[in-house]
Amino acid sequence: MKIRAKYNVLMNRTAAGRLGVLLILSGMAVCAPVSARQVGTWTLVLEGAARPIPPASVAYPGRLAADSSGLEAYVLGLFHRNGRFLAHIDSVDQPGRRVYATPGPVMPIGRVDLAQVGAGRESDLAADARRRFVRTLEGQPYSDSLVSASMSALLLELERLARPAASVAIRAIGFEDSARVVFLNAEVDAGPLTLLQGVLVQGGRRTRVRTIERLLGVRPSTVLEGFDAEAMRRALLESGLFERVERPVLLPTGDSTAVIQVTVKEAPPGSFDAALGYQSGTSGTSGGLVGTGRLELLSPFGEGRRFSFLLDRLPGQVSRVEVQAHDPAVLGSVFGFEGEFSGLQQDSTYGRQAWSVAGLVELAPRLILTATGSREAVRPGTAGARQVGSRQWVARSDGTFGGIGIRYGAFDDRVNPSRGGHLEVRLERGHLVRWSAVSEESGGDAVGVSTRVRLERLSTSTRWAVPVRGRSLVVVGVDGAVILADSYDRADLLRLGGARSLRGYDEDRYVGRAVGRALVEARYRLDPRSYAYLFAEAGFVDVPPIDGLVEGSEVLPGFGFGAQVDTAAGLVLATYGFNPEDGPTRGRVHLSFSFGL
Repeated sequence: MKIRAKYNVLMNRTAAGRLGVLLILSGMAVCAPVSARQVGTWTLVLEGAARPIPPASVAYPGRLAADSSGLEAYVLGLFHRNGRFLAHIDSVDQPGRRVYATPGPVMPIGRVDLAQVGAGRESDLAADARRRFVRTLEGQPYSDSLVSASMSALLLELERLARPAASVAIRAIGFEDSARVVFLNAEVDAGPLTLLQGVLVQGGRRTRVRTIERLLGVRPSTVLEGFDAEAMRRALLESGLFERVERPVLLPTGDSTAVIQVTVKEAPPGSFDAALGYQSGTSGTSGGLVGTGRLELLSPFGEGRRFSFLLDRLPGQVSRVEVQAHDPAVLGSVFGFEGEFSGLQQDSTYGRQAWSVAGLVELAPRLILTATGSREAVRPGTAGARQVGSRQWVARSDGTFGGIGIRYGAFDDRVNPSRGGHLEVRLERGHLVRWSAVSEESGGDAVGVSTRVRLERLSTSTRWAVPVRGRSLVVVGVDGAVILADSYDRADLLRLGGARSLRGYDEDRYVGRAVGRALVEARYRLDPRSYAYLFAEAGFVDVPPIDGLVEGSEVLPGFGFGAQVDTAAGLVLATYGFNPEDGPTRGRVHLSFSFGL
């Protein structure tokens, strides 16, 4: 025997993005929900156990009348909502205000018939969403809450497919007494394709709308192929242009048109970062201060461009300067541009300058391909021009390089991520023309010798944040670089040590043709912008055969702890690092301050 239920359910998305539910009862008016006061004086008796009758959260037909017919319908409705379609009322004791009932078994969902209606063209993704809806329900114990949650999930998937006008309806709910299973008859209308009229920005004053459209990956006056609100929110946060971003909302403006509403809080237009470090002396020498200052301008013209200037004051008479410019979309195109100048002055030994340009193109969301070209020059000073053995200490050189690389970034927050990661790899090839004074024997007459050297450089950097429990997470990372050449000069070598590479060691303490480190950090998030952490890291350096340096490789372990704290003035990051050789009492202290302009 088949019995068909008497109500249908229609669910769709309202313009505000909230769920709307409409109960339509066949030939019967919908009354107000039964109140707790009306049912509170009655008791439901099930298998000898008495319990209060709960108030319903949805409307059912009938009222509590003197003959209790409304009460019987109400109680049966409660059973039906939880899949007990074979429940029946045994008797009603009006003087004792008791209802005796047999609930019957919970019936599983045996079949779901989901038909597509409407004129909207269905994509393969929409068809997959329909199949997932059916698989979610079939075989599960029936309940109104399960059906409602599944309908809501289907609508969310269709919304991500840019179908804000989609609707899904349960037209009939029935059951088979003999098979003891429930069957559903449902319809889904994906609605028409959505034509995007534009982006509505709230809270953004400097950032241009076309910059936000580029970050969201949308274009006005085109058909919207998808709408993933969380992915769009992450893309805006990862740009670094905003401190806070709410989930974008797709607002229908007509039957087939919509706008994307974005609410943001912009980051300061620039920042100044100052980092100070103290490194204890060794072999009876006193310690010293090192420092770095960095000025960054963030999107000064509202197009997402960046300009930065960095000055490093390293131990001894060593200084480094870097100037960078970044344009993510040149003249609104799909191509980006980066330019950089870097200079290093090693007291009176040598000076090194490098100019580089890079073209950027986004292959996929958060995946960028880079093509670089650079020009480098090394000029020895008075100390670098002296003879060491039979050769000049530092050679004069000029080089040209070209390379390619990839970048991928998916942190959920730039300041204090809780998950995600980034990866950057760059490979460069080129040649150097070196000129140096060489003598056949020590103290003999020197002659100038020019050599051409092929050189390859590979560098990589990656970080991944993995949540553990609650506010705890683990951050793992690897940094590395290697140089391959026919011969090596001191000015070519890579540097390792200090706050930005190996925190338990002095700044630029090691140089080599291959350097790297692996690190593990255990972090605890104190608030959205603050955290405390413990770290362990292991560095690696390989030194080639060069006069004045000890050839070989070495592994350099380090440990420490620190915290980043959000203050009224800005972010403060404090780190204490040490290595097993010096011990925990002779560690390195690093303090950095970041102030918004």
